[in-house]
Amino acid sequence: MPEHDPTETDAAPTRFAHHPEAVRADFTALLEHVLPQALRNLIRAEGFAPFAAAQTEMGPANVTPRDVRQAEAEGRLADALQTALRAGAIRGRHRATALVWDATAQPADGGTETDVIIARLDHRDGPSATAYVPYTPKTGGVEVEQVHIEEGAGGVFPAQMV
Repeated sequence: MPEHDPTETDAAPTRFAHHPEAVRADFTALLEHVLPQALRNLIRAEGFAPFAAAQTEMGPANVTPRDVRQAEAEGRLADALQTALRAGAIRGRHRATALVWDATAQPADGGTETDVIIARLDHRDGPSATAYVPYTPKTGGVEVEQVHIEEGAGGVFPAQMV
């Protein structure tokens, strides 16, 4: 099990402190939905394919493109997920979205490369953030570190594409 639970809600209000309350709530709900799923996938398979989720009026839900098997076979799953998120955003189905993938990243301080879960979060009101969750595979589990949040680039909702 994780040494530090990346979904702890006591830290959630400060993660997105500069965003409006509704954005903070939606981003936090999405992280609480996708991070446990990512950790389960890591424990099972030492890595995972990209996946997506959206915060809807009914709560968080996974988003799957229609052609998921074909997209996987062609190596374009992340693009297909992004397209599915945009389609739901344009139709007004999503308040916020998360595109999640497993990566290796170099810390900004130039330290040693580390495995990291990345969740790109976008909100219909315009804000975007990227959550980084460094982790270390351990026998029978995964040890995670503190979630790090940075401003994101946007690109899912029409308000972000102007």
